[in-house]
Amino acid sequence: MPEKTNYTYEVLSPWAEADPVPWRGINPRLTDLAPDEGEINIEDLIANEGVIITLTHSGLLKRTNVSSYRAQRRGGKGVIGMTTKEGVTEADNDFIEHLFTASTHDYLMFFTNTGRVYVERVHEIPDMGRAAKGRSIANLLELKADEKVAALIRILSKTDANKEDVTWQQGGEIFFATKLGTVKKTALGEFANVRKGGIIAITIEPGDTLIEVKMTRGSIIENDEVKDPGDDVILITHDLGVVAEVVRRVAVMYAGRIVEQSDKDELFLNPLHPYTRALLDSVPRLRGPKTRLPYLPGEPPDLIHPPSGCRFHPRCPRALAVCAQESPDWKDHGGGHGCACWNPLGAAG
Repeated sequence: MPEKTNYTYEVLSPWAEADPVPWRGINPRLTDLAPDEGEINIEDLIANEGVIITLTHSGLLKRTNVSSYRAQRRGGKGVIGMTTKEGVTEADNDFIEHLFTASTHDYLMFFTNTGRVYVERVHEIPDMGRAAKGRSIANLLELKADEKVAALIRILSKTDANKEDVTWQQGGEIFFATKLGTVKKTALGEFANVRKGGIIAITIEPGDTLIEVKMTRGSIIENDEVKDPGDDVILITHDLGVVAEVVRRVAVMYAGRIVEQSDKDELFLNPLHPYTRALLDSVPRLRGPKTRLPYLPGEPPDLIHPPSGCRFHPRCPRALAVCAQESPDWKDHGGGHGCACWNPLGAAG
C-alpha cells in the first residue's frame, strides 16, 4: 500500500505585504463601475440617417436610404425610383401619392379620410430598395374598415440637452381641411400620446371627408397681443360659403389667372371684375322672393389654347374691342383692392 501524503495549501492574497507573487506591477483598472442609468431606447441603436418615404395611391409604403440615389450630370437617363403596380385598365394603375425626405428618428403622422390619425417612427417603416414596390400600409397601421390615408406629414424629431425627446413640445399647429369646407387647427402637443390604434384628430360629418392636413408654425400671442400671426393658408374652392366664413383675403381666378384680389369684406361689397360679380350673383339668397339664379353664357375656355386678350372676354357682358386683343394689366384701386380688367365695374362701359 502506498503511503498517504498530507498536502497543505496556502492561499496567497495579492494585497498582502509579504506576498511573494509580483501583483504590484499590474496596471490600475481602466473602467468604472456605475449604477444603472435606465432603459436604452431603440433609437439609440439606430443610426440617424436620411431616407426617402414613398406611399402609393393603393397604400404601398416603404423607405429607401438616400445613398441609393446619386446625382447625375446633364443628359443622365435617370434610375428607377420605385416600381408601381400595373392594373388591367389605366384607371387601375398605381402611382406615387406621397414622397418626401425624412430622418430615421423622425415621426410620421398618417391622417385618414375618416379623421383618424396614426403615429409611427420612420425607422419602423419597411426598409426596401429603389425598385421595390413597398409593403401594404395595412401591415403597419391598424386601419379601420373603409379607411384610406388622405394626408401624411413628417414631424422633425427633437431632443433636449439631456437627450430627452421633446418633439411634441415644439411649437406649431396642424391645419385640417375637409371636402365640404370644414377647417380647424390643433396644437402639435395634442398628439403626444397617440395609441397604436390611432385617435380621432377631427370629427367628420356624414357625407364629408378629410382631404388635406398641413403643418404650420402656429401663432404667437403674448398678453392678448398677436406677436406673430403664423403661416398663411391658401384655400382653393368654388364654395363662396367657405370664403365668407374662414378667410381674410380673397383672390378670384379665371382660367388660371388672378383677375381680382382684395380683403374679403371689400370684395363681397364692391366687386370690380365682371366675373367676380357673376360669382356673387350665383349664390342663392335665403330671404326674399325665389328667383332663377343667373348663369354665365358660353363655355369655359380651353386652357391649352386659351382665347387671346382677356380670357373672360368671350363670356363678359362688358367686353370692349381691346379685351379680345390685349391682356389687361393689373391695376390697384386702393386699399389693397386690385383688378385686371379693361372695363371694371363702376367705370363707363
